[in-house]
Amino acid sequence: MAEFVTVVPSGGITSANVQAALYELDQKKVSKDGTKWYGHGIGELVLIWDHLPGADIPPTNDPGFRYVKLTAADSYNTGVLTNESVSGSAPFIVATARVSLTGSPVDGLTISLINTERRAIRSGSSGTLQDDALQNMVGTVTMRGNAASVLVGGDGVMGAGNGATSGLSVELLGTTVATNVISFDASRSVRTAVETRMRNIGASFYMRVK
Repeated sequence: MAEFVTVVPSGGITSANVQAALYELDQKKVSKDGTKWYGHGIGELVLIWDHLPGADIPPTNDPGFRYVKLTAADSYNTGVLTNESVSGSAPFIVATARVSLTGSPVDGLTISLINTERRAIRSGSSGTLQDDALQNMVGTVTMRGNAASVLVGGDGVMGAGNGATSGLSVELLGTTVATNVISFDASRSVRTAVETRMRNIGASFYMRVK
């Protein structure tokens, strides 16, 4: 007597037909080349020197995961990022895009395209944006002078001004004596380039979105 086997779909397989179920399972399988890319979580950043020939980049055709490259107008993101916006000029470029991917936990969220912005990653306060800054330094140098001050002015980080009357008598110097002030303020001029930066080499950030 012939025996009949009932196939009960499991593991996320929705098809009741055996052939259809096997096909669906095949579509969901982990690809050989993509296995390691499952090891990163949603929202995790992966840094790759993708300028190197043969660099290992997350594939875009695996049904089990999807990454985006955090670069504006990059073909890698086709069909995944929408509403891209790039504004400003270096070093204050602001670049964002919205994730548009069915099944992604971050679908509909706007993300920063930090490769285009050239932003560095800092620990703490996830997602908080800051522009570059230099801890300020201030100081003064006081000089003695007369009413016809020897200090004409200053620019950049240097400034000049008048201080209080020195107290030296007219008999000594022939006129009322006042102090002159040389001031230093690094916040007046902090750059030797268009940004304040450390020595560096570039790489591209990718982020898993599914």
